[in-house]
Amino acid sequence: MENDLTQLMKRRNDYEQKIRFAQCYRSHCRLDGRVKLSVIPRYRNRPCRERFYYFIPGTEKHFDADTICIAVGLSPMSQLLKMAGCRMEDNPKRGGQVPIVDAYGQTSIEGIFAAGDVEGIEEASSAMIGGRICGIAAAHFLGYMDDGTFKQQYEIHQNALSGLRQGMFAPENRGKVLTKTEENIDISANLLEKGYLDDSEIDKYPGVTHTGGVRQSGRDPRELPLAMYGIQKLWPTLSEELEVDCEYHQDGNLRLGKTPQHIKILTGLADRARACGLDVRMIDGDEVRAINPNLSDEVTGASWCPTDGHANPRNRRHRCADAVCRAGESGHRSSGPYV
Repeated sequence: MENDLTQLMKRRNDYEQKIRFAQCYRSHCRLDGRVKLSVIPRYRNRPCRERFYYFIPGTEKHFDADTICIAVGLSPMSQLLKMAGCRMEDNPKRGGQVPIVDAYGQTSIEGIFAAGDVEGIEEASSAMIGGRICGIAAAHFLGYMDDGTFKQQYEIHQNALSGLRQGMFAPENRGKVLTKTEENIDISANLLEKGYLDDSEIDKYPGVTHTGGVRQSGRDPRELPLAMYGIQKLWPTLSEELEVDCEYHQDGNLRLGKTPQHIKILTGLADRARACGLDVRMIDGDEVRAINPNLSDEVTGASWCPTDGHANPRNRRHRCADAVCRAGESGHRSSGPYV
C-alpha cells in the first residue's frame, strides 16, 4: 500500500491535486465463505476549503482474505463466543456481555480462550499482556509448552498485569465512589466529573503553588523604570498595606540559555537593563547550577537578577481592588474579582 500511495503522490503533480488521506475499505462476501477486500485510495481537492473526499477512479486494489476484523468502539463483540456455547455474563464493569474465563483466559469450553476487549474493556497494555497469557495457556493446553515453563511465563506476565491494575482506576474500583487515593490524597469530584479543579479545592493538593513572577529582568526599557520603582517602593510593604500576606519574596530570577543564539539574546537584554540601572548580569553554566543544582548540563548560561522575586496573585487581587475603592476610585464588580 505504501508504494501505491507513493505512485499516487507522484501522479498528483500531473493533475495539481493533493492526496490527504489515502485509504477507504470496502468488503464483499463470496459464496464460498471467503472475503474480498477492496482498498480504494481517495484524495481531497482544495483541502483548505472542502471537507469532502473523492475517490480516484481506476486506483482500486483487490485482495483475498479469510477474515476482516472491524473495530467499532468500546463494546465487546462476543457473539462468536456465545454462539460457540461459552458461558456468558452481563457485566457492566467489563463492558456488557462477556465470557466467563479463568485466570488463564480459558472460557467454559475447554480449548477456547478469550483476551482483550472481548473478555472485558480495559487499557490497551493490559489487553496485550492478557493476550500473552492466553497465548502461553493455549500453547500449554496443546502440549507445546511444559508445566515448568508455563508456570514461569505465567507468573512473569501476571505480575506485569497486576502492576498495571493498581491504583484508583483498577478494575475492582470501577463503579465505586472514591474520595482518597492510595497515598491518602483527596480526590477531586469536579476533576473527575467536569474536567477541572474548583478554586476551593486547589489548595488541598500537595505541590500546588500560586506564585507569579515579580520581575524586572527581560522587560522593555520603557516599562523597566516602573517595574524597578515597584520593587523598591511598593512590594516591600504591600502585605502590610493590604492586610493580607502576598507571599512576596525576593529570590532572584534566572533567564536560561542553551545555545549561542540564546546567550546573544539574553546578553542584549541584560545590557539594556543595566543601562537603566538594574542589577543584572550574565553568568555561565556552572554559576547557574550553583544557584539551582537541578538544572541540566544543557544550560550554558543565563542572565541573573537577584532583586527579582515571586508573589501570590490570588491573595492580593481582591485586596488591591478594595484599596483602590477606599482611595476614592471607582471599582466595578464583575463575575469574578474587582476590575
